[in-house]
Amino acid sequence: MEQDFMEDVPKGYRDPEEEHLFRSPSKDPGIHPDIVSPCVEGYFTLPAVWIGEAPNAEAVREFNPEAHYEVVISRELSANVEVWVLRDGTFLFDFTEWPIAPTITIPGYRNPEPGNWRTKVPAFYVRAEAKAEEYAALRAQLMNVHQLCLIAATKMLKKCSFGRWHPVTAWNTLKSAQLSAPPSHPNYNDPYSILRLAIGSRFGLDESAKDTRLVVDADVAEKSLDLLDAVLQRGNRKTIVVLEAIFLAGCRTFDRRFGEALVLAWGVCEQMLSLLWQSLLSDNKEMVDGEHPRMSADRRKKLIGRDYTASVMIEVLELEGRIDHHLYRELEVARKARNKWMHEMALPKSSEVKVCIEAAQRLVFQVWNLDMPTFFPQGPGAVPGWFIWVWEAQKKRKAPTAPQ
Repeated sequence: MEQDFMEDVPKGYRDPEEEHLFRSPSKDPGIHPDIVSPCVEGYFTLPAVWIGEAPNAEAVREFNPEAHYEVVISRELSANVEVWVLRDGTFLFDFTEWPIAPTITIPGYRNPEPGNWRTKVPAFYVRAEAKAEEYAALRAQLMNVHQLCLIAATKMLKKCSFGRWHPVTAWNTLKSAQLSAPPSHPNYNDPYSILRLAIGSRFGLDESAKDTRLVVDADVAEKSLDLLDAVLQRGNRKTIVVLEAIFLAGCRTFDRRFGEALVLAWGVCEQMLSLLWQSLLSDNKEMVDGEHPRMSADRRKKLIGRDYTASVMIEVLELEGRIDHHLYRELEVARKARNKWMHEMALPKSSEVKVCIEAAQRLVFQVWNLDMPTFFPQGPGAVPGWFIWVWEAQKKRKAPTAPQ
């Protein structure tokens, strides 16, 4: 019965003689046209900032594209990525020809029974759609890495840091077909896009809040792009994933989600320790004892087995001088806290998470020579509250009633 049911399901297909229908407007209800993934994606910084300098207050009394969308910086980065930095704190990236996440076309198909929800989508469409979603996720990860670069650049040049940043995801990045036409209409499923316009128009802001928007100097933005360029020059996903994990660990720390933050940062530590371990084994492979290699294939296989845990690697790497004793102590603190969280759900301390994030960043610098100064989110550690007399007054207020 199940086989008969599957045989009755209509299957989408693509006829070479109908190619023109997939690339131009058609009133044919059975045609699912070709789809092109975005060329440009970007994000709006939160907290909201001005880049370079704040525009004249009169010019931005209401939303003003000429002021808000003024291009402050334009750069050609490595790996064929172009970036525009707008005055209102928007960073736009042209990924059209980024080798590891370029713009792609999702080929359309014909549904032989329009409106039939059981129609089986062709495999070529499913594969291309999955690839586009994978690329969108990687692009969002790179933008989160750029936020980490902004934090690092601020600390390097200004000796300070903003306390809170907000990671973006594949679905809520700004999307456009070209750099010169940045998106200006909100996606009502996306709070970042809505807030971008709301802040631009100052909806709901009283007079005291109008001039409190932070300013990120142009040299800080430029430095952040220098740091991002060094990441792009490496040309691989792993670097992006590792650095985003450090950024997300910082975000979770601010939220006081110390367990999640520790797991993210420790994951980076383990990745970097594994690379140092492999480097140690490779260096010894080149050494010989008389006529015999010091590191045979069987010996190397044994040394990369399950018996060599992160704990053992840390001990040997310190004894071999591959990590210094200060980093060794940091890793031991982080490792023990992580094990307690994973095995006992014992919430780590803020100080333990800080040590782990710092160890992760030091390892990234040592292994990849990527200079990301250590940062630890600063900000309010508790929820907002009322003065006691305000709280008492609030309790006595009557609930509002709907108009009759």
